[in-house]
Amino acid sequence: VVNLENRGSHPLLVQSWLDDGRDTTDPQELKLPFVITPPVTRVEAQKGQSIRITSLGQSLPKDRESLFWFNVLEIPPKDKNAEGKSKLNLALRSRIKFFYRPASLKGSFIDGLNNVKWSLVNDAGNVAIVLKNDSPYYLSLIGGAVWAGAKKYDYKPKMLSPFSEE
Repeated sequence: VVNLENRGSHPLLVQSWLDDGRDTTDPQELKLPFVITPPVTRVEAQKGQSIRITSLGQSLPKDRESLFWFNVLEIPPKDKNAEGKSKLNLALRSRIKFFYRPASLKGSFIDGLNNVKWSLVNDAGNVAIVLKNDSPYYLSLIGGAVWAGAKKYDYKPKMLSPFSEE
């Protein structure tokens, strides 16, 4: 269950959906193992609404996490007093990582973070940092640097998939 709260002074129309990382694909075309109810709802000013995410019972990998994206599109009401006037209306979309974690996974994502394997390789004359995730968890790295002797190599924020190398 996800609880939404409208702290504004006007009601909002809210659309919610999941995607599999292809954020430009029509949500109706995606065949995902979860359903969101209600997919569209009105949230009154200073009120809240619960959104339920329910499994459809489809099989997901049991040896690793699965990643989906939870989307919430907030559509403000049309201002009746602005008719005939120039006005900018913004619909805001939030996109949040949604992980399905099987109960049978061993260890924790902290163990996974502590056991990332780092190496420097020659990539067509350039030095590249290779990160290897041997854990069943998605690992989000916020960026940083690796020192090799007196030389510093920066890396950008990255999310490592389970059992992957980048």
